[in-house]
Amino acid sequence: MKKLTFNLFSLLLFSSFWIAELKAQSYDFDNLTLGSSGTLTNGWTCSPSLAGQYRWEVGSGFSSGTSTGPSTAFNGSNYMFVASVNAPGPTVTNTATLESPSEDLTSFTNPGFGFWYYGNGASYYDVVVEVNTGGATWTPIDTIHLPSHINRNQRWKYKRLDLSSYNTANTKVRFSADSYQTGRGDFAVDNCTFVEMPSEDAGLDGVTASRPYYQIPIQQADSINFIGNITNYGTGSTSVGATASFTSATGSFSSSSNSTIAGGNSSSITTSAFYPSGTGNYDVEFLLNTAASDTFQNNDTLNYQFNVTDSVYSLERGNFSGGIGFTGGTGRFGQTFEIYNTDTLTSVDIRLETPQMGDTIRFYLYDVLGSTPSTLIDSSDIFVIPSSSPGWYTVEFTCNKELTPGQYFFAVDQRNTNNLGFGFTQEGYVPNICYYKVPAGSWTPFESSGFQVVLGIRPVFGNATTNQFTVDLGPDSTYCPTEALNWNLDAYVYGGNYSWNNNSTTQSITVDTSGTYAVTVSKCGVSLSDTVEVIELPTADVELGADTGYCVGEASGFSIPVNLNTPGATYSWANGAQGGTFTIDSAGTYTVYGDLNGCVDTGIINVIEVPYLTEPSFGGDTAFCGENANIGFTLNAQNPSADFNWHDGSSNQTFFVNDSGTYSVTVSQDGFCPDSFTRTLNVIKQPFPDISLSDTFWCTGSDPIVLSPGVGFDDYNWSNGESTETIAVNSQNTYNVTVTDIYGCSSTASAQVEVRQGININLGQDIDTNTTVTIGASGSFSNIIWSTNETSPTIDVDESGTYWVVVTANNGCTATDTINITIEDETGISDIGKGSLNLYPNPARDAFTLEAIDLEGVWNVRLNDMNGREVLTENRTITGSQTNTFNVSDLTPGMYFLSLQNGQDVRVMKIMIE
Repeated sequence: MKKLTFNLFSLLLFSSFWIAELKAQSYDFDNLTLGSSGTLTNGWTCSPSLAGQYRWEVGSGFSSGTSTGPSTAFNGSNYMFVASVNAPGPTVTNTATLESPSEDLTSFTNPGFGFWYYGNGASYYDVVVEVNTGGATWTPIDTIHLPSHINRNQRWKYKRLDLSSYNTANTKVRFSADSYQTGRGDFAVDNCTFVEMPSEDAGLDGVTASRPYYQIPIQQADSINFIGNITNYGTGSTSVGATASFTSATGSFSSSSNSTIAGGNSSSITTSAFYPSGTGNYDVEFLLNTAASDTFQNNDTLNYQFNVTDSVYSLERGNFSGGIGFTGGTGRFGQTFEIYNTDTLTSVDIRLETPQMGDTIRFYLYDVLGSTPSTLIDSSDIFVIPSSSPGWYTVEFTCNKELTPGQYFFAVDQRNTNNLGFGFTQEGYVPNICYYKVPAGSWTPFESSGFQVVLGIRPVFGNATTNQFTVDLGPDSTYCPTEALNWNLDAYVYGGNYSWNNNSTTQSITVDTSGTYAVTVSKCGVSLSDTVEVIELPTADVELGADTGYCVGEASGFSIPVNLNTPGATYSWANGAQGGTFTIDSAGTYTVYGDLNGCVDTGIINVIEVPYLTEPSFGGDTAFCGENANIGFTLNAQNPSADFNWHDGSSNQTFFVNDSGTYSVTVSQDGFCPDSFTRTLNVIKQPFPDISLSDTFWCTGSDPIVLSPGVGFDDYNWSNGESTETIAVNSQNTYNVTVTDIYGCSSTASAQVEVRQGININLGQDIDTNTTVTIGASGSFSNIIWSTNETSPTIDVDESGTYWVVVTANNGCTATDTINITIEDETGISDIGKGSLNLYPNPARDAFTLEAIDLEGVWNVRLNDMNGREVLTENRTITGSQTNTFNVSDLTPGMYFLSLQNGQDVRVMKIMIE
């Protein structure tokens, strides 16, 4: 072992040097009963205090924590400690306090409280030191943040706190420790003393290195600096120096450095670069050179150990606390290493605590962005775990990988659901270098799951391999052509590039024909090739010719002679016959097997006797309804087992017809005895009748309303039993009608008729006068329209004529009345009121028909909406009985009034337009 010593000359002088302090009271806990808690005999108090609780208690030797507590007291035999192994956790914060007795500090000029402590605390937040001078208030005066886990620099440390602001006759202190997780931390105190604060006291808190690896390859250890972290626990400034000297066979090394640290502050001293001369173990002793007034010298020296190797990196020392892995799942986890000089990576050693033989892993190498794994650089081949025993396993990279200076993340892929138990330790913990991820997840730091560890990963550098691999396609092979050839040729080499002689560049190809197949695999600057021959074996002649047949009645003259004679082949027939000579003279299936050197081929011929064909029946001319091209009918050529050739080249037994034309089909059986059948069919395509009925209403006391689906159809079938083109109804019901045209195509329509309360209007008796008269429509109406287009309840009349009014109630029912008025010498017309009118359909959609019966003359036809606006007016000449149609397709749907006037003869009707 090589040993690098700093300030060797002062080591013996200061190792036992002690400057006494002025003490008010000192407590070493040595006379207390081991495991005691609660109110102690020396006046200190623990809360809580029950056994099994998270509490302070008296300890000796190793504490109950998992490698996180001290192994012995700082001085004497006992100490006080609290261990999170007793905390219920993990979701509850637990607090335990250790409280001192009251002390009288009034005689001190600059009182302080000094104590030695030892702590590791993945399960702790912080340990708070508090002071009380009477009453219920405790004032925090210091917070101790514990290191996450045990490390090689951990030891008892001294701390002194200033109590100059609390020098009362009743001053006491307490330690308050919070824990939130079971079994992951200890905190211990010893030699607690109320003291007069010294002017200076510098002490080492720890020693680190610029390249903080326990094992580091020699090619990466060309420049190492050692850093001492120092705290001045005194009240005044102190000058601290560190002098290092080292002599070896290759030369000598020396370094001196000084620093001034103010009271209560911390600083560091860094040596100049050290260059190891070779591999081996190094034990570096770091010693402070302080003033003679320094109160304690036993916190002035620490050792730092590391190992320079020829190839291996590691943070851990091989002392593993347990195993980490994915139970019941898969995923990756790993750790970051820093490469200081360009070097060649050849393999990685990993520590597995609970491996399963036959499980597989793979190593992945990433660069690092910030502190997180980033881009994948390379990966190893799949590694099959050869044993179920815990130990170190080496995973090699097929090609050497040259790494330039920087940070790299080495990850293990757990490919099976058995937990690998990947070795971890709390010793040498460095934050934010260990990450894990599950499939489809992102990289997650171990700390987020409560683990503050380093892993058993050791990258190996420098010993370059020859990058050898092999390519093997296997031996040449033969196959029988009667067998389906589907042979996979695999040239797998991890990370290889492939070039086949069929121009394929994949790892493997599928072979389905004979030939010579060659591949060249290139990797790591090396190219290797292999060739394999695929040979097709010959087969016996088993050709019996094409299937054939004969028509019914021709069997006596049918014969096929067979003569198969491949040299070396043997023949057997399905019917038991042997040999290659055979005569086929009747219908049936004939099968022969020819065996040549183990390759068996089969010949088959089918001979059929064709029966008489059934003549297809296409039927006569026909018609069908609808415009859809899929509406039609099917022609059936019969003879289900036959072959069919229709006029359009189709070959189904049936043919779909939806248009007029000539349809023909040739029917044969396996090409034998064909016959043709041709028919000409007249196919008529007729649309379905276009009809409609609309919902409407009938007002009591009025003429029945007329329902009409349309005219010109061959048959009408109403739901009330009538068969006329129109029906007149005056009752509430739903009326259905089905009409059929001359082609038998039918359509159905329906209308719902509602009965509403009708209204009456009476203009009174005709009037004969010689002066202006006023006529009116009495009653409450929603709308009034006069023949004069006026809409008021009354109108003044000063001319002879026939006057009418149409009134509408709120329910839509209307009533009309007509009055003849003669002024001066005018008289009425005796023909008023002859004949009748029918209106349909009502409601109407695009047009309505007005049927006149026994009417004569020229009639003025007017159509007014409910507001009295005239929307149609024209004259029609009517002679006897006739129908007139009016187009209303451009009118807004609603209620309208139709009036016809011939002189003083006025007829008024209501119509609904949809």
